[in-house]
Amino acid sequence: GIELYQSAKEVMLLAFEHGLAITKAGEDRVLRILPPLVSQKEHIDEAVTKLSKVLDIVANKKIERNV
Repeated sequence: GIELYQSAKEVMLLAFEHGLAITKAGEDRVLRILPPLVSQKEHIDEAVTKLSKVLDIVANKKIERNV
């Protein structure tokens, strides 16, 4: 999983909107990625790009709230 510094719920919901299957695991700050059993490199690259975009969006929202 991926441990976050904040709640995983917002990331999980936004990732779903971007077509990623992600859920929370263990603590509320851990993301569990649910890839298909059979994947091609292109699919992995696309998922990593989408997840990176989602994390940037959530991080920017957090920064705007603190300003």
